[in-house]
Amino acid sequence: MSSRGPAYSVARHLAIDTPSPPVAETAVWLRQYPIPSSPWHADAPRYLNLAQGVPSGMPTAAMRGKMAEEAAKDKHHSYGPANPGLMEALARNLNAVYRDGDDRGRGAVTTSDICLTAGCNMASEFAFRTVAELGANHGVVLPTPFYFNHSMQLLSLAIAPIPLPCSPSNGYLPSPTDFNSLLAKHRADSSLPEVRALVLVTPNNPTGAIYPAELIGDFAKICKQEKVALILDETYRDMLVPEGEEEVPKGGSIKQVRPHDLFSDELEGDTEWQWRDAIIHLYSFSKSFAIPGHRLGAMVTHPHLISYATASSPGTTAEPRGGGGESVPTESTVAPPTRREFGPLAKAQDNTLICAPRTDVQAAVGWAIEDPGEVAWRRDTGVSLVRRARLLKEGLERQIELATLGLGLEEKAGEAKSPAELGWKVESVGGYYAFVSHPFPTAAVPSANGGPTVSSTQVARGLALLFGLGILPGDMFVPAPNDKDDEQARESLAIGARHIRLSNANVTDEEALRTELPRRLVALTRLWEVKGCGWGV
Repeated sequence: MSSRGPAYSVARHLAIDTPSPPVAETAVWLRQYPIPSSPWHADAPRYLNLAQGVPSGMPTAAMRGKMAEEAAKDKHHSYGPANPGLMEALARNLNAVYRDGDDRGRGAVTTSDICLTAGCNMASEFAFRTVAELGANHGVVLPTPFYFNHSMQLLSLAIAPIPLPCSPSNGYLPSPTDFNSLLAKHRADSSLPEVRALVLVTPNNPTGAIYPAELIGDFAKICKQEKVALILDETYRDMLVPEGEEEVPKGGSIKQVRPHDLFSDELEGDTEWQWRDAIIHLYSFSKSFAIPGHRLGAMVTHPHLISYATASSPGTTAEPRGGGGESVPTESTVAPPTRREFGPLAKAQDNTLICAPRTDVQAAVGWAIEDPGEVAWRRDTGVSLVRRARLLKEGLERQIELATLGLGLEEKAGEAKSPAELGWKVESVGGYYAFVSHPFPTAAVPSANGGPTVSSTQVARGLALLFGLGILPGDMFVPAPNDKDDEQARESLAIGARHIRLSNANVTDEEALRTELPRRLVALTRLWEVKGCGWGV
């Protein structure tokens, strides 16, 4: 095979500016473990993969049966519109969670507000393509550390990702004050990208931080006032468990958490609030229903971005629904609509996929949203994630006997250390993820004696290749280094270098979080003493 590329030119913003997929990149390490220099090479334990955020099991037997039943029907194997049962069930679910079941107010979600997509990643890309002009010096603000696919999508579209650094001291919650300052900075300097949207992910990927409803409301009000879209990614909302109900017995009753009030008719005293003026809500069925391979997601947004009917009669009445004075015809129209307008999301869908895939899965998910057994299963999944987060924290406090690590530390027989004592710290955890700081010196936080430093990517490689622990480095969740020597860039890079992301969702043996995880963290830390910087990798 030739080692060079084709003779024709390729798009720089996709081929060069966009980084490689992090999960695929780190998967190479799994295949190489254990390398010859691993102290455990002769008798390597199994690889503990905490890198990718995927469900640990299959859908329920009932769900798999429902998918098989629907797949046998002829109607699911051609082009077609979104499954109406799924659209209606999702609208009812959103109104139940965010509006206490009220489906009549102006903020009530209807099927006209919903667009199904091939996974939530496609939903976010459609949102970016809708709000920003490609190559027009437009930008989208990403609280940093950010979900890497959001940054990669923006870079591939020649839209600037604009970091909004979040501090560990504040639990990685973004600051509305800092966001306002960032908007003012970009507004005052025409050479900087025009801010077109803000992305919030809650529960967050990668930090696990859960944003309070009041904080989300503050950002929504700023976005409405500044005419900036708020793209709210709630992929992990079904994993939220009410405080104090983390130990509900399996099969017991548990209410669903209301993450925010943006779908209300009023927002914190704003009686004119209309969520469609500012909000693009993203949702994933992959995590909640354990079907990531089926690629099914949704956007909830202003219907003018999807499709809507227009009427030709001057006697037609219309009710404003936000969005620059645009109107949506009401049921009281005098004349029937004669034309359907297709918005940018519908056009993006038609030009990319034509329709969301696998309508048999759509039908099954529509059933599962409200089936009592499936609701209970999703509730139990959320409770299990809370339990795993607790086990992970306990693991970092667990004492590990140093002489048992196979590192030539036999003289330390009887001595034990925990990862926490050696400097590993869970700084934020929630949903699928934990964001953990490592103890090794970095360029931003060097050692007292000025010795060698490492990046979080080096830490991740060492854990994977030497001790069979798959995690993602924090470097993958911050902007790549560049020639811009500004405070925001330095702060983001420092956070990335000092942290790793662990996913506790795909662990089949929960006890490994309390036993195997700390053993491998302690082993890497102590190997620094034996082999120094680089661990012999």
